[in-house]
Amino acid sequence: MLGDRTRTRRAYLTQLEERAARLQREQEERARRATEEERNRIARELHDVVAHNVSVIAVQAGAARMTSAENPDLANETMGLIERTARSTLAELRTLLGILRRDEGEAPGRRPQPTLANLDALIGRAREAGVRIDVRVEGSLEGLPATADLSAYRIVQEALTNVMKHAPGARVHLLVCRTGGALDLVVVDDGPGAPPDAAGGQGLIGMRERAVLVGGRLTAGPALGGGFRVEAHLPVESSGSARNAPIAEGSLDRARTP
Repeated sequence: MLGDRTRTRRAYLTQLEERAARLQREQEERARRATEEERNRIARELHDVVAHNVSVIAVQAGAARMTSAENPDLANETMGLIERTARSTLAELRTLLGILRRDEGEAPGRRPQPTLANLDALIGRAREAGVRIDVRVEGSLEGLPATADLSAYRIVQEALTNVMKHAPGARVHLLVCRTGGALDLVVVDDGPGAPPDAAGGQGLIGMRERAVLVGGRLTAGPALGGGFRVEAHLPVESSGSARNAPIAEGSLDRARTP
């Protein structure tokens, strides 16, 4: 009986040790996956921030160089825009890169993530960079799920960045449409169309990933009659205020040519 009890106890302790080891491995695996997901998210944010703001800086620097002799006042205004954009970019980069630092005991503070509530500022920067853009917003953009709101903002930002990089001078039409159960985004330009390597570009891949992340879809390709078209459909929670909401008034109504 003593031997039987000893064997039973040893088997029980061995089982507990194996279970504890398995739980520890599972916890480590979950932590590793969470870290990878966070780093992938930060990588997407870095790409979006850097690609958009550096494109604005490049366009404005070229404009300042060409107008510096004939119109120094305009060149000075352009340089001011470059300075503000660069400072904003540095602030966002410090925030995102600070998250990657693991040698400090305290996690760095994070700035609020941009949402469609910041669309006015995004459109304003694009216009200052020379993008001719017409904007229409239909429905209410209030109460959107946080992930869908951020994804929508980044998709619009990346689409405008691609216009600045591949179709400078093109006219852009942006539609943001909120219905009871979905948010639709359409960005169309009348430029020369997609570059040969557009299908495998990080920008389009990132936009598709953001759409899939919230259970949506994104298509991108040549537009009817020329140019390039990006269209995203993002499911959102149904809201009574969004079903029969009128076209939004204010600076994001039918925009005029700058």
